[in-house]
Amino acid sequence: PDAPDVVGLDGLLIAVKTGQRINAFAAREQADDARGKFEVPIAVLRRDRKRPVVVMFFEDWLHLAKDAGHGSKDGAQ
Repeated sequence: PDAPDVVGLDGLLIAVKTGQRINAFAAREQADDARGKFEVPIAVLRRDRKRPVVVMFFEDWLHLAKDAGHGSKDGAQ
């Protein structure tokens, strides 16, 4: 797999894209294509002088949120 743009976060493949016109879906797909078998693909989009935005699969976000201790204990949604 390609090298991530952000290192030091095991299990995550983070690809950073900058510019004024970024295709969010293409950036997320590129991160997905570059990921290893056990990595969560994340695209970070940053327009010039603006705060970055994260794009990832919703299922992956749910897993990260639950792993961080958010959500119900019994798994109900």
